[in-house]
Amino acid sequence: MGFLLLNVGIILGVAAVAVLSRTGVRKQHWFGVIVGAATAPAKSSGTTEFFSDALKELRREDKTLADAIETNASAEVAVEDQPAELPTEVFENVMTARTDEEAERQIKATIVDRDVRDVVIALVRWKPPAHLEREQEYEASFVRSLAKRGITKDQILLKERITWSADDRHGGGSRVGIPDLIVRNKVLVELKANLSGAEAADRAMGQMLRYLLAWKGRGPAVLAVCGESSPEIRFLIRTYMKIWRDTLRLPVTVVFRRSDERVSYEPGETPA
Repeated sequence: MGFLLLNVGIILGVAAVAVLSRTGVRKQHWFGVIVGAATAPAKSSGTTEFFSDALKELRREDKTLADAIETNASAEVAVEDQPAELPTEVFENVMTARTDEEAERQIKATIVDRDVRDVVIALVRWKPPAHLEREQEYEASFVRSLAKRGITKDQILLKERITWSADDRHGGGSRVGIPDLIVRNKVLVELKANLSGAEAADRAMGQMLRYLLAWKGRGPAVLAVCGESSPEIRFLIRTYMKIWRDTLRLPVTVVFRRSDERVSYEPGETPA
């Protein structure tokens, strides 16, 4: 199983960088190696050394990318302060709470940061219409839901342009991310809809990684997977989440959200 996950990790890393990197086979190779190291069997210190060597090589070839990976995450929210995914019981309790105040009490012990809590509560209690298909439609519906919960448009940046470079966050850098929402200038929110196949999921997760690296050091993130998603796709996304959180130390939570059932997904443990 460890060997399988190692290869999955390498494949995911290469797929992600194919979307993220400007050009260059070597850049793709080394980023794939770094991400793949996250799922290698922990038999000795060899995995840590492997990761370190890969970063050193990457720094010689692509300093901007290496800087983005090694930049410290936001001090405001640690990875441990927000879960990869809400536990089933917490999700159900938040969804069925009679008031937002009750929902807040149900989730407070699970998510430390108030702004992240507010976004996740809004996602869980959001009731997207069943006819929605396109991501833009989900986005517009969710923004309206946020407004009902006191997060108005003046607290939301739509399609904000962010860059990878630590010294040029709003400049004309060559690596640019444009996430769906930034809430209270702190929580990056990306919505993905109807990921029906592995290719679409890989492309979406590569894009999300781009945004996470651009936002790293500035705040946490929430990924909302809307509409249909198969068990295979959910496993794939959870594997990405493990890499992002455990190896790259990115504070990010995923919420699977469907409109046609009471509980939107079957939460499972992130792959070990």
